[in-house]
Amino acid sequence: MNALTIPPAQPLVMKGTTRHLTLPACLLTPEDLRRIYRLLEPKATEAADRQVATLLLLPGQTQAELEAVKAQVRAALALVIRLQTENQWINGTTIDILADEQLPDGLVRIEFDSAFLYRARFNNLVPNNTFNLVLDFARPAVLDLSNPPGQNISSANVSGLDQTWANAVYEELVGFFRQRVSKRGCLHFERSYDALVIPIGFPLSFDNCFSSRQDRQSPSQPPRRAFRCDRRIRRAGFLAFLPDCIQLHTVDFPQV
Repeated sequence: MNALTIPPAQPLVMKGTTRHLTLPACLLTPEDLRRIYRLLEPKATEAADRQVATLLLLPGQTQAELEAVKAQVRAALALVIRLQTENQWINGTTIDILADEQLPDGLVRIEFDSAFLYRARFNNLVPNNTFNLVLDFARPAVLDLSNPPGQNISSANVSGLDQTWANAVYEELVGFFRQRVSKRGCLHFERSYDALVIPIGFPLSFDNCFSSRQDRQSPSQPPRRAFRCDRRIRRAGFLAFLPDCIQLHTVDFPQV
């Protein structure tokens, strides 16, 4: 009786594309967040279609079982939106989570992940084509002079066996954020905050305290116009010096 012979494994070579995008300093509105979802959701669906197309009928497997596996894979590759504040997180797979009334206060991070459910369902396996977009809204303390300051992690990562798909997702994201670049981008360099907080931040803060004290001591007199300008500048301008890249702009400050 001949011994069982196991044929040697055939060599396998796989080649893919990885693209990384560090997001520029920009201003986003809640409507922009919904635009991002509408941009990325078809790409996630296309990635799911390509993944399902690789599934073939295995020996001993029925067609019904194969279709059930395809449905599971397709559902696991749904685009997931993750909202995070300082003390809670919310996950969702529909655009409804980005409605104005659904967005929680104090957002510090939003993530669009095309493979979040897939990794959870299939023991951290990575699908053939995937992307992840992180929007970091976190800010350091106003008088934080730490060295170095906290780094912003807003970025996008695209990886795929299909080079055409990966490049298309990357170019879509580049075009989207290029149209929303902040005109104050130079203020978001690593040392811009440190360079401006001492000559500008401290004088504004001291003047604000002094003006507020004067206003409390003279309640019958209207607030000084200089204080009103200072308060508007401090709220709408000085916060721009913080070394963050993405700002979620939802409030229009009143004109003086």
